[in-house]
Amino acid sequence: MLEMVKPKVTLLNGTEVAEALDEIGRFAGICYDARDGSDWEAVAMHVLYHEHATAYRHVKLKFRIEGVSRAFSHQHVRHNVGVEHNQRSQRYVDEEGFNFVVPPSLLDVNDGRPELREKFELFMLAADELYRELREAGIPAGDARYVLPNACETKLHTSFSLQALRHYCAERLCSAAQFEIREVARQMVKCVREVNPVLAKFLVVKCAPNALGYCPEDRKRWSRCKMRPHKSQMRFRDDWMS
Repeated sequence: MLEMVKPKVTLLNGTEVAEALDEIGRFAGICYDARDGSDWEAVAMHVLYHEHATAYRHVKLKFRIEGVSRAFSHQHVRHNVGVEHNQRSQRYVDEEGFNFVVPPSLLDVNDGRPELREKFELFMLAADELYRELREAGIPAGDARYVLPNACETKLHTSFSLQALRHYCAERLCSAAQFEIREVARQMVKCVREVNPVLAKFLVVKCAPNALGYCPEDRKRWSRCKMRPHKSQMRFRDDWMS
């Protein structure tokens, strides 16, 4: 039976993430001849703060992501440096009765046209019915999937290096990001915060005070947020080559 779903993120290697600062400090400690375990957290904080990524990109954070759409996954898998994805297949898995994602703009129709959401849901039902007919006619799932909508739910396992996750959060926590991927990024940070609140402080949007501190987007996008100063308002030194 078709149902509307929402994003849900689960951290799969919480024990490893909880011990990440010690691991980073131990690995980076050779740079500073830090042999005593009491120094490892301080070393980890130093390399994280200064973004010495060679000291922490070996740390992995693994997530299960469900309740998201195929539209989301097309954006999500574009992150592919330091990231590995495994996704539910529409070729090998029968999608009859698929769940789907409804954009918030359709959930909050306030222009006197509530029938738009009804039409959306009827379209989901029609797609499912055609998919079922194709499968019953002997059409392979890999071919029948061509009638499935972008709203169709998918599920993924994704492994990030810590460096890649910092980049993902910097980009996808931004108000310019689309609703699903922004919510997934939020939930990833929440998952990390529950087991390692110190590490989670480095998973921030790119304009955060402990990141750029200003918005690097174009002025049109910035004008819809204005959380931080725009890059055009910043004064940068032009004597750095002198």
